[in-house]
Amino acid sequence: MKGMAKIGIYIVGIIAFFYVAVVSYMVLAEDSFVFHPNGTTRAVTAPPDSLHLKYNDLTIKTPDSETLKGWQVLASDTATQWVLFLHGNAGNISDNTHPQRAKYFVEMGYNFMIFDYRGFGASTGKPSEQGLYTDAQTIYNFLTQTKKVPANKIIIYGWSLGSGVAVNLASTNPCKALITEGAYTTIPAVGQSYYPFIPVELVAKNRFDSFSKIAKVQCPILLLHSPTDLQIPFYMSESLFQRATSSKKQLVRVVGGHVNAQQSDPNFYKAIALFLK
Repeated sequence: MKGMAKIGIYIVGIIAFFYVAVVSYMVLAEDSFVFHPNGTTRAVTAPPDSLHLKYNDLTIKTPDSETLKGWQVLASDTATQWVLFLHGNAGNISDNTHPQRAKYFVEMGYNFMIFDYRGFGASTGKPSEQGLYTDAQTIYNFLTQTKKVPANKIIIYGWSLGSGVAVNLASTNPCKALITEGAYTTIPAVGQSYYPFIPVELVAKNRFDSFSKIAKVQCPILLLHSPTDLQIPFYMSESLFQRATSSKKQLVRVVGGHVNAQQSDPNFYKAIALFLK
């Protein structure tokens, strides 16, 4: 019996060792799970001019001396409203049909601003939660202070990881509307759904806590999410909708999963156009 007990203790020890090792690895490698920038080695290959759109290259310095690169895609010389688009955790501004998104908004009469976060595309630096918040605030300030765009002419749009950046920005700055696509409550909650046996909620440093912040957003809110999204569960947008205190809020179910909704759902942009009108 003593021998069996020793074997049991030995097995438990091995399991505990590997469990601690896995948790430690995930803590150390957390940024690589959250951020997937391609960096400057991957060309920005599909500029808006490939879609015959009028645009200007954007180069702007952040308060902490990083350089952000992006595009200002113009609907017309007289268009006054802007969509500030905050992309996901992978690729750069030319990936994931971002130029196609620009085309749709331009056709609706909205100027379209998109940029790469620090460490993404041709932007300098290393991504972090606070860094992305600073980047978004820098572009918002560029619109409102340099280009003199009234805050009530700016629509903040965040997709996937960018939804957390968008909610944070809209919670501290006035805007015409907030739109999220494939949004999450918090990054740890997403991680916990992937790894239920790892204490992600306890050890994660990148929070992107949209669940708390969306209650501070007072502009109209539109949440787009596909019930078949396999990356970020649909119920998270439902939770955000319930948490939001805005007097004008809407949750729209779209089709196409996490990545392809704007291509697959013929009512995707119709829902946005109806909401903005």
